[in-house]
Amino acid sequence: MNTEQINIRDAVDGAPGYWAGPGLTEIEIVELRRLIEQRFLARIATIAPDDVDHFAAAGLAQYHLESYRIDHSSVWPRHERLMGQDGIDFINQSSLMYRLAAEFGSAQITNEIEGEPPEVVWRLVRPGQTDDVGPLHADRWFWDINKWPTPDGQRCIKVWLLVNGDTGLAGLRVAPGTHRQQDWNYTVEYRHGLDKPVFDEAVVDVEPFLLETPPGSAVVFSYDLLHGGAVTMGDQCRVSLEFTLFVPQC
Repeated sequence: MNTEQINIRDAVDGAPGYWAGPGLTEIEIVELRRLIEQRFLARIATIAPDDVDHFAAAGLAQYHLESYRIDHSSVWPRHERLMGQDGIDFINQSSLMYRLAAEFGSAQITNEIEGEPPEVVWRLVRPGQTDDVGPLHADRWFWDINKWPTPDGQRCIKVWLLVNGDTGLAGLRVAPGTHRQQDWNYTVEYRHGLDKPVFDEAVVDVEPFLLETPPGSAVVFSYDLLHGGAVTMGDQCRVSLEFTLFVPQC
């Protein structure tokens, strides 16, 4: 489904439940890569200082070729993939945020866990690694399960950006229209310090598909839309960025 020609708000609130199209300019995506790589190498320097040069030479795109040197799953928990204040400031000043604020009336980066303070999270998904991606879900479920508050007159929407990856071989899966169904069955389990939903997409009549998102693309979607990561099938790592926005209620 081509949503690029639809107004972002109309696509998010309408039949698709999401909008996908150009997000950042070429100059902006270069700067975003620099900011993420800075955080990435700082973490490597902390846990494997003797290997920093190897990871720096490979870069984020070829990180998987050097990842055997560390324990990937324990090195990259969520809190180690948060952008610093410089990254949050960069997103707030980006062309995408200006557009979102204009279309929704206002847009404030919040925390996808509990609501405050603002957080922007990056992901690093290696080729062929199923454990690097999450299952199909709706972000609303996390808020419902944990009873996180939303300010009066506000609602949550999600923004996802592809920073690096092979177009059509890495990125985000979405199930259009699923934001309009509220009775999905899922269970809850406690993992990584948080109550999380567990949803079996194999037993429901849902067919998510991988969006065609070249680097720099953005996907803006309803908090009720079923979505999930796609296993990277290209020969470079998928690096993406995501954050939650508070925007005015319709």
